[in-house]
Amino acid sequence: MPRLLAAPLLSLLALVACTSGSPAADPYLYAPPPAAVVPAGLEAATWVTHLEDDLLPYWRMPEAQGTPVGNFPTYRGMDGSVRGATSRKPRMLGRQTYAYAVGYLLTGDEALLDLSRAGSTWLLEHALDTTRRGWHADLDAAGAPAGDGPKYAQDMSYAVMGPAAYFFVTRDPAAEAAVLSTRDLLFDPATYWDAENGRIRDGRTADLAEERAMDGGSLASWQLVAQLDPVTAFGLLVQPALTDPARREQARADLRALQALLVRSFFRDGIFWGATGSIGAYGSKHTDFGHLLKAYWAVLQIDKRLADRPQAGFLAQHAPVALRRALDAANGRWTKAPTGVEGVTSTGSDWWAYAEADQLAATLALHDPGWIPVVDQTSTNFRADYVDRTRPAREVVPAVDAFGRWAGTWGTTNTAKCNDWKNGFHSTEHALVMFLLGHYLAGTPAPPTSPSRPPGWPSWRRAPRPTPSRARSRASTTWGRSRATHPPQGPGLVHGASVRRAALPLLLLAACGPGPKDPALAGPTFTVGGPHLPGGVHWRGQGGWPAHLLAHQQPGHLHRHLRGARPPPPSSRSPSSRPPAAPPAPRWCRPRPSPRRARRWGGWSGAPAARSTPGWTRPRAA
Repeated sequence: MPRLLAAPLLSLLALVACTSGSPAADPYLYAPPPAAVVPAGLEAATWVTHLEDDLLPYWRMPEAQGTPVGNFPTYRGMDGSVRGATSRKPRMLGRQTYAYAVGYLLTGDEALLDLSRAGSTWLLEHALDTTRRGWHADLDAAGAPAGDGPKYAQDMSYAVMGPAAYFFVTRDPAAEAAVLSTRDLLFDPATYWDAENGRIRDGRTADLAEERAMDGGSLASWQLVAQLDPVTAFGLLVQPALTDPARREQARADLRALQALLVRSFFRDGIFWGATGSIGAYGSKHTDFGHLLKAYWAVLQIDKRLADRPQAGFLAQHAPVALRRALDAANGRWTKAPTGVEGVTSTGSDWWAYAEADQLAATLALHDPGWIPVVDQTSTNFRADYVDRTRPAREVVPAVDAFGRWAGTWGTTNTAKCNDWKNGFHSTEHALVMFLLGHYLAGTPAPPTSPSRPPGWPSWRRAPRPTPSRARSRASTTWGRSRATHPPQGPGLVHGASVRRAALPLLLLAACGPGPKDPALAGPTFTVGGPHLPGGVHWRGQGGWPAHLLAHQQPGHLHRHLRGARPPPPSSRSPSSRPPAAPPAPRWCRPRPSPRRARRWGGWSGAPAARSTPGWTRPRAA
């Protein structure tokens, strides 16, 4: 397989359901990383440290967790203290819930998984409008609906992002139900779906009786974010993981429709414009590199889910050019927005737009090694410029100028780090993408995480022992008083499989191996195959490891990963140890718990593997 594909097309960091076709013609096929040493700024460990030391202290604070836990404050000061208004925005509760899920995936800290569960539960119990459908626009400090504000598609997409992330990690049925109800509302012709134009309406009144435009605009001008954010906030995240195969195909059709709309109605002259009524108007709302590059990402991610790759040529032609346009090469940083003057951009950048650019550059680097030094420099500058090292709580400031200097002076009481439009979503997503890029460049798998207890189970209590009937069941397990799907269930997973780590789909690499598909795995599948895994290995659903990283494992080791066992020792991962054929999995591939763990889990055959597995050290909470 060549290192550089003929067309330097992006294979975005996302786990997708690969489809059949000729591997040579597939522009999203995995390409091996360069043989060069991984730059220090792109090592996976660098980004775990960044997450632990620079981001999570702010979100682990008691002030971040709310009263009761899960009622996360929307407004907090630069030092992490609760400041400003006491009202809550469900769209920000959803983002913080997502951030905790990502934090768990990278660190294995089960306290973060508990916080993600608490946030998802609070959203379902307080922010979901069970009477009129949709999500409340505002809550008061106690979680009661506040006012009767419009229900915008963008806001609802970010509210459901929290349950979507928690569902992805745990396969929690209540979270999945909330995701599906939101999807059904957005695609209901009686409410949000404009069937004639194939688009989602910007918003509706709280009772859903009348259509509402965003920010007091015209109903004739459609907003980009009303189409884009349902894709990026939850659509791509859950599509391959939904329990019902028919629902997975329905979600894929939704994504196809929105992909076509984005290209047809919002794209012109290399730019995705912020609204159909402002096409050609530089400086208009949402016409910036953050939304522009995010739209390219969404179109490409959807393209990977579709067998005919309808936008492959479009992406090859325009996406790398747009990213180059956003780069300030002289300063090694990304810029804010395009201007009407050739070669001139609005300098400086907001934290979230900078993160989106880094993530797309990381994707391009998977097929074009020329992007590796670029993203090494820009991502290193992100850590140097945005992180607030003047306060113990850390986190990132909202904006810097062209030279990396803070764009404002924010006092302790200022809510610039945590407010109604800034939370932990973008910074933690950025860390996860860069973490996975580091593993790709090193040719190593992202390690799994196996919780030692159900989400929500107190750390001081011994984990409950599942009964034999639970051990045999593939359905959601009820653990004592805590109802949670744990260990995770879902298509293609068995009891005892690791809760997904480093596996959020907008972040992982897609790869279609040449192995034949198993007809028994009808529905969204991805194939881990290639020259080192003859015949391919098939796994329905979504979660676990990037497909290209799995393809570096011996078949026996891959079997161990899918069963929730620990990674093999480093010596077993070397390319020289790959077998020429795929022999039957030997008996040692069947993970067995240590006596101590077996007692803890009641002798359950699906229990996490022994701590003594060579080459593995359990992650410790900070």
